[in-house]
Amino acid sequence: QSILLREAAVALDAVARNAVSSSAIVAPLRRLQLPPPPPGPLAPLFAPVTLPLEIAKAILELQEIDAIDAKRLENVNVLTDLASKAVNREGRGSEEGSNGDGRIM
Repeated sequence: QSILLREAAVALDAVARNAVSSSAIVAPLRRLQLPPPPPGPLAPLFAPVTLPLEIAKAILELQEIDAIDAKRLENVNVLTDLASKAVNREGRGSEEGSNGDGRIM
């Protein structure tokens, strides 16, 4: 049971990171080039500008999807497809068992 919960949590994490990293808001941040570091004595003056950019870049690097996450996303897509096919099959089965007016024969 704990293995199933862990794998579900890891899959959910991969799906969430994929959604965030593929959003239109994040794309410009990925292309953002950091300015060159300021000279030593001026670094504290530029820290309010450069530090948030460095943190944003680091966060984006942590959010990237690796090969293991890609496999997890593929597994989630397969499971989603199987579940939707099962639901569709059950929906058609209940229609076949009725006489057309919504009542089961």
